[in-house]
Amino acid sequence: MALDVRMEAVMEGVLVSGTARTMMVGECGRCLDQFSREIVADIQELFVYPDRANVAEETGDDDEDLRELDGDLADIEPVLRDAVVTALPFQPLCSPDCAGLCSECGARLEDDPDHAHEILDPRWSALQSMFEDSNVSDKTKES
Repeated sequence: MALDVRMEAVMEGVLVSGTARTMMVGECGRCLDQFSREIVADIQELFVYPDRANVAEETGDDDEDLRELDGDLADIEPVLRDAVVTALPFQPLCSPDCAGLCSECGARLEDDPDHAHEILDPRWSALQSMFEDSNVSDKTKES
């Protein structure tokens, strides 16, 4: 993971902002092939000084998402994890125009773009059996 982070001292604490770049390895939601892609996530979080957090807690302004400095250290791992996870696609695709798999046989449609199955309407199946060669007599053929 590559980080480009800027830390600024502000009145309440330290403002951490920047970007995180990492490689995502996943499985395509359509064709099930494995692929990798770079993910870029923006981060911005305020880490407050411990005394500011205590004042906020005493006055009732306690924010459950308030991040506190631990001495001079800011633990940015949870912030990074949250940013990267929300940057991941809901349904990852190997390419935007991925054709996926055939719903009948599971063949990969990217490999055979002309792949098709003859789909007969089940309501016509009784008529189909009448026209099969084994069921047609010579008299029927003449009429």
